[in-house]
Amino acid sequence: MLADWRNRLLGKPAFRAFAGRVWPFKLIARRQARRLFDLSAGFVYSQVYMACVSLDWFNRLADGPVPLATLADEAKLPADAARRLIKAASTLALTELRSGDQVALGSLGAAMIGDPGIAAMAAHHHLLYADMADPLALLRGERGDTALGDYWGYAKSAQPEQLAATDVASYSQLMADSQPMIAEQVLSAISLQPYRHILDVGGGVGAFLD
Repeated sequence: MLADWRNRLLGKPAFRAFAGRVWPFKLIARRQARRLFDLSAGFVYSQVYMACVSLDWFNRLADGPVPLATLADEAKLPADAARRLIKAASTLALTELRSGDQVALGSLGAAMIGDPGIAAMAAHHHLLYADMADPLALLRGERGDTALGDYWGYAKSAQPEQLAATDVASYSQLMADSQPMIAEQVLSAISLQPYRHILDVGGGVGAFLD
């Protein structure tokens, strides 16, 4: 197959060296190298993002730049550690480190403002990260109870309809917080004008219909 021939070719160091020198192969090689780097650095990216969410920096910077020293003090971080985190977040366009050690929102950080669903989903993801610490153990069923399984109270219940509201409150709130960005996409994709009734299946607290 063509794909097998491609894979054999890409597996040869000599071809990769050639592709890195010759246009247009050089453009493809650079793009592939960037994708491979992102695969290996993805965990770091997510943890940098999670740290910013945990510190509520996006909302903190919403009204304008803040001195790095102020952010470090509020976060109870040493100044050099705060600078490293800010620099890491800046490479992801979450923040910007400006002259005079002023920290501002980056283009992606600005997109977080006014959308609690994004931050809510990020806060929820730390449970997934904990479960994925040893992915092979998880896939082999060696983990037993999982963080997400405990969070989704109905997942392990034989009679989920009988769970008390308090048992599913945190998940219901997460779904409610994330609904605006989902509803916006759905409503932009389809017109509801022809319909008189709408059923929100498994609607939780009904945030979608609100």
